[in-house]
Amino acid sequence: MRAAGSTTCFNLVCDPATLLVAFERVEGNKGARTPGVDGLTAVNVEREIGPCGFLEDLRQVLKSGEFCPLPVRERKILKPGGSGKVRKLGIPTTADRVAQAALKLVLEPIFEADFKPVSYGFRPLRRAPGRGHRGVLRLDRSHGPDGPGASAS
Repeated sequence: MRAAGSTTCFNLVCDPATLLVAFERVEGNKGARTPGVDGLTAVNVEREIGPCGFLEDLRQVLKSGEFCPLPVRERKILKPGGSGKVRKLGIPTTADRVAQAALKLVLEPIFEADFKPVSYGFRPLRRAPGRGHRGVLRLDRSHGPDGPGASAS
């Protein structure tokens, strides 16, 4: 049996409106034309199945507890920086992407509310101040090299 809060979250994830927004986000991503192991892309869903039928099927599988993510399709891509090295990229199925996006839509605002304003790691629209500046050391010249009250001359 689920606790009251988890049942509410679960129902929000499975809500048709949440799934529709999640599908629209997945469809708008760069990878929308890249299929997972099932060969289905968001573009295929839009053209061949229709989002309503696809999302209703996904909703039923989620609500019944039968949802099980499929293995990711693995591709090797070049690492940035021109080193010639490759890394593995896992490509989930469209259904898995939509389920993940729906979870993110529901859970992110809940956890975001508990973060302090000075927390930056992996948060939307946030980055640490000064990120990207290497080796920059700022000195408060009013304190001098020996600490507060020392002469700066």
